[in-house]
Amino acid sequence: MEIGRIDFISAYCDRWCERCAFTSRCSTFACEAFQIACWDSSLITVKLHRAMDGHDRFERHEEEADDARIQNDWNGSAKVAILSIQRSLDAWTALGSALGDAAAASLADALSHLHRAVIDQFPDAMKFVRPGFDDIDAAGVSP
Repeated sequence: MEIGRIDFISAYCDRWCERCAFTSRCSTFACEAFQIACWDSSLITVKLHRAMDGHDRFERHEEEADDARIQNDWNGSAKVAILSIQRSLDAWTALGSALGDAAAASLADALSHLHRAVIDQFPDAMKFVRPGFDDIDAAGVSP
């Protein structure tokens, strides 16, 4: 017997989806995951293009050498792409699980391969410190 959606379950939830045992039966959770995946699809494309273009221009000596091996535009763009790929991968995995959809699971698998490829191409990207997002203030608190 297949367990279906629970009507209006999201009307009475605490929105802590990461800990909820009913996400696979919640249409709101599926809609939110789909919105994340849609948003990230454009962002991933733009950030990967910017990262690859900047790195290519540097390699061809069309751009002045930057002393910052890690803190450069292509690593920053690649980091945002990697974070977005992971978030989108999680969203497609959740959709595949919630809907029993093989196509969503396939997209998650493709994103997993892309994630590894981007990390291989930009091995220092995750070391890039995004101003305001990754830096720690004097009190030791991350924003």
